[in-house]
Amino acid sequence: MITIKNLSKSYQLANETSEKMTILHDLNLTVGTGEVVAVVGSSGSGKSTLLGLVSGLDQPDHGEILIHNKSLQSLRGNDLTNFRASHIGVVFQQFHLVSHLTAYENVTLPLEILDKPFVKKDVEDILKQVGLGHRLDHKPTQLSGGESQRLALARALIIKPSLLLADEPSGSLDAETGEKVMNLFFEQIRLNNTTTMLVTHDMDLARRCDKIYKLHGGKLQAV
Repeated sequence: MITIKNLSKSYQLANETSEKMTILHDLNLTVGTGEVVAVVGSSGSGKSTLLGLVSGLDQPDHGEILIHNKSLQSLRGNDLTNFRASHIGVVFQQFHLVSHLTAYENVTLPLEILDKPFVKKDVEDILKQVGLGHRLDHKPTQLSGGESQRLALARALIIKPSLLLADEPSGSLDAETGEKVMNLFFEQIRLNNTTTMLVTHDMDLARRCDKIYKLHGGKLQAV
């Protein structure tokens, strides 16, 4: 499902020299269909960078990422956008909700972009399942950080993507709410056989995955 070959990524340092900081170096990974993997590691190790590359939002310096045997590096412009929209769901650490849309409209937005028919009750149900049934008409500015995170999860799950990428999906949730929402998260991805890669500092959450990898020194090590 996901094949990562010899992936490298570096960034220019914020100074006047030409020096670069290497974040990922010759990284390799294979994730099978329906497999759920966790990526752990210290802050600044490159976990979010890796998700950005696998999502197609960023490009590597070297290497290749294949999803459904399709190289992301071979896609450009609308072809890449359409491939991402059709196959990849992302839960961003910063949520990236649309501020002028209601919670309900934020969830239906990816369905409308994909021109997928949907039933209003299905959208309302998933919002109820993440504890936002009473917030359908509220906008992101009226939601707490935890509520915004739950809304981002609902938006990613509603399209039933074949690949789900999640950056700290429980990061803004309290313990009780986090357990409930993560139970829903795993229930949905197991039900739909969704290949999933999640980044987390929560080892209890990581242990619920099929495999755990630690990102260190620009490479992944099985835990």
